[in-house]
Formats: sequence, C-alpha cells, structure tokens
Amino acid sequence: MDKKNIERPQSSKTAQQRAQEKYAENVKHINIRTDKKVYELFNTYCNDNKMTKKDLFEKAVQYYIDNH
Repeated sequence: MDKKNIERPQSSKTAQQRAQEKYAENVKHINIRTDKKVYELFNTYCNDNKMTKKDLFEKAVQYYIDNH
C-alpha cells in the first residue's frame, strides 16, 4: 500500500490552534499594575537571575503562602 495516497480527513483547526486551546485550558492569566520602581526591581531581578517573570511570581506567591 502506498502511504502517500492515503486520504486523511481535514481538520478545521490547525495543530497550532489546538495547542493554544489546550494551553489556555491549563493556565490562567493575571494582569497587575504596579509602581514603576517595583516593576524595575522585579524586572532587574529576573534578568540578573536568568528567570522568567512567571517563574519568579509563582515562587514568590508559593513562598508567601508557605511562610504566612
């Protein structure tokens, strides 16, 4: 059997669209506004320690919950 000629059903969604939908099911967005000095401190810390803002935020929240 020649695999090149097998007809496959066409999906109305691309793989990228399906991946984005799956990602959106598992994460939630947080949007905050903060003082410019706090933002600069946060951003500088992330850059100096080669970590994403998401990672720092998650670690800070977990640390705060664990210790208070």
